[in-house]
Amino acid sequence: MAHATEKKEWRPVEEINWIVYRIRRVLHQNCIQNKERTKNPSSRRVTQPKMAFDILLETIRFCSKAPTQPEIETPPSMATKVYIVYYSMYGHVEKLAEEIQKGAASVEGVEVKLWQVPETLQDEILGKMGAPPKSDVPIITPSELAEADGLLFGFPTRFGMMAAQFKAFLDATGGLWRTQQLAGKPAGIFYSTGSQGGGQETTPLTAITQLVHHGMVFVPIGYTFGAGMFEMEKVKGGSPYGAGTFAGDGTRQPSEIELEQAFHQGKYFAGIAKKLKGTA
Repeated sequence: MAHATEKKEWRPVEEINWIVYRIRRVLHQNCIQNKERTKNPSSRRVTQPKMAFDILLETIRFCSKAPTQPEIETPPSMATKVYIVYYSMYGHVEKLAEEIQKGAASVEGVEVKLWQVPETLQDEILGKMGAPPKSDVPIITPSELAEADGLLFGFPTRFGMMAAQFKAFLDATGGLWRTQQLAGKPAGIFYSTGSQGGGQETTPLTAITQLVHHGMVFVPIGYTFGAGMFEMEKVKGGSPYGAGTFAGDGTRQPSEIELEQAFHQGKYFAGIAKKLKGTA
């Protein structure tokens, strides 16, 4: 019965040490021969530099044929996920959300996704209210909130508080509250009101209670928007709590400076979320 050929294990250290030993031995012999030649010039014995050179070539060939170690793949960097979750009946909050998305996406290493919360009113009622059809932005479920590293919530006001549609969505997050899956996550707020006295500050202020019960970290924009926070010549929504706009009778759309503030909030919030994830 033929014996199976054993596969020899490649031992680079032993092989290289053996080659180095051979080189040193040849060089040592050369030194002895040179001394003898100095004492006896008529000696015909010559040095053997070629042998040492041949061994060096053998070493190079050996190293070039040696099996290479597998390359270690660098794991892809985990991007910071920012979810922008909103409810918009007439499109004002949605426009702010789109601009916030642009701002957040401008931060390197941040992935941003837009989500809508479910509508609670019937199409017939929405039609009578003159609400346009919903966009194709996907509808989020409460459990999907846990996937995000940071959350920005947007909604219109109803008597100085968030709209019932968004409140109904948050009321369905009891499972996340019980397991504390949102605790420690940064969260921001943006909004739309009908008039200057319609809840530009009370709407986000009363919404903070939802974040508190989940143990989330509220991230306001403060006065980081700079001179835009002190604009007095133009009608401008928003506050230190977050970006905002005035809808008026529904025909007014977010102004340029309101959109700039929304972009700023997205960029500012994404930077904070990225830092918090990096230190987690």
